[in-house]
Amino acid sequence: MEATCGLEIFNSAGLCIFGGFCMPPDAAVRFIGAATGWDFKGEDVIQAGKRIMNMRYAFNLREGQKPNDEENRLSRRCVGDPPLKEGPLKGVTLDCEKMAHAFLESMGWDEKTLLPTRKSLEEIGGMEDVIRDLYR
Repeated sequence: MEATCGLEIFNSAGLCIFGGFCMPPDAAVRFIGAATGWDFKGEDVIQAGKRIMNMRYAFNLREGQKPNDEENRLSRRCVGDPPLKEGPLKGVTLDCEKMAHAFLESMGWDEKTLLPTRKSLEEIGGMEDVIRDLYR
């Protein structure tokens, strides 16, 4: 989850993920601190990344995206169904249910509705408008 939140920060700062491969691990955090004057620490990255991800997701929901629609799922082939018969990923199939469960749990999203829980949004802070829109 930390990597996902870090990626959200990277994207929102307009940084190139490929550039991140040749930078020290904390470079993006230092860049943001230098540009904003904020004392941005590791936990701040996680909280800001969660806020960005939840805000983007809530926006997409409001605009009509349906998370359970087939078009929003990975293709079976992409997850190794059927598994490859040769090569380094021979016989590998991802357990999408397990991965989805872990992701939803780490984000604080309800597994049935796929909505961020009110509690998780309150814990992030600064999400009052999202809470109001999702929980009218």
